[in-house]
Amino acid sequence: MPATVVTVTTGSSRSPIRSLRHHDYALMWIGLLLGSALMPMQFVTQILFLSDHAGEGSRLILSGLLGASRGGAMLTFSLFGGALADRFDRRRLLIGSQSAGLLTGAGIAIVMITTPGGPVMTLSLFIGLVFLASGLTAIDAPTRLSMVPELVGREDLPNAIALDAVAMQVAFPLGLPLTGVLIDTIGFGWTYVVTLGAYASLIATVAMMRYRPSRGSHTRRSSVVGDIREGLSYARVRPAILWVIALSFAVNGLGFPVVANLGPVWTSRILGLSPTGVGFLAMTWGIGSMVASLGMTNVGHFRGKGYLLISAAAGFALCVVLFGYSRSVPLSAVINVGLGSLLALSGVTATSLVQRVVHNDVQGRVMSLFMMSQGVSQLLTLPIGLFAQWATFELTMPLMGWLCFATVLAIAVSQPSVRSAGHQAAVE
Repeated sequence: MPATVVTVTTGSSRSPIRSLRHHDYALMWIGLLLGSALMPMQFVTQILFLSDHAGEGSRLILSGLLGASRGGAMLTFSLFGGALADRFDRRRLLIGSQSAGLLTGAGIAIVMITTPGGPVMTLSLFIGLVFLASGLTAIDAPTRLSMVPELVGREDLPNAIALDAVAMQVAFPLGLPLTGVLIDTIGFGWTYVVTLGAYASLIATVAMMRYRPSRGSHTRRSSVVGDIREGLSYARVRPAILWVIALSFAVNGLGFPVVANLGPVWTSRILGLSPTGVGFLAMTWGIGSMVASLGMTNVGHFRGKGYLLISAAAGFALCVVLFGYSRSVPLSAVINVGLGSLLALSGVTATSLVQRVVHNDVQGRVMSLFMMSQGVSQLLTLPIGLFAQWATFELTMPLMGWLCFATVLAIAVSQPSVRSAGHQAAVE
């Protein structure tokens, strides 16, 4: 660990907030908490803005295109961002990516407010800026993730990963319903302006950190492309890493798009909810995520963690199926709690299983593969939206849930490395 990590040794070693004893991690966590109170509002505002400005016959297609623009950016920039995180000062890289994100977010807000040049020009500018913002996120996320083992050490790593999830989920119960209220009150553009505070909070807290990268992070290599190849090879020859990430691809690529990326369209069109109602229903997802993340803060590493990952992934897929069959708002809210909790549980478990066995010099590149799984989930929103437009959304939702469940089950049965992932020794 770098000498810049400051640790206070008072308190119980099993405290659910023990990672916050590390000074720089605490600062990064506070920034993540403040930012995460506003970032989900951006996603809901974007998709409801597009849905409001699209015709009935193209709504699902354009929603899919919006997701595909996010996914294309993540797939284009995530490996590049991971390579940058392993080459340069991660703290400065975070400040730079967040500053660029602030400017891009301001551009999105201006387009929403002014709707320049008519519907076609407005939606083209809007989707283009969302692509750029998603590309910056693909650089930011692996950089932040790769810093965590340095800030807290391997012993506290599972707790820190769970606390990161708590920070990202704790504001959901308030932020998402507030989004609908703000849209109904001040409109899409000014609601988006409110969310720009997320970037400012992250920039400020990272700037105050005393963290400086370990010497290995400045090692010069032949090229960024060579760095990317090295990171891919590192994961490919380690089945426990490769197949845990593959399971994340199955969950994020098959189940997530229909209930999250297209979820606001489902709840507004199929369940008939207003923007405020969409926000309140989305709140139940946040409650589930928050509860699961809080529960994981006191769950350290154990040898059976691979089975926990499989169970959470399969449970999430079955909840997608149930959500697709439900036409009751109260029942959908209950299922949404399950969706949020099981997705958070699988995400925290997969991340902790991988990060504890990856050397610091390749953390950025390996963790960028998780960003690629999110990119695939966004990219697949377009063909799923096209299929839903043709075959009806009511058929598509449960079908994707069953496909996700079958894929998770196939990986679990055929790949013993996933079941035994918790048996791997931690990298010092």
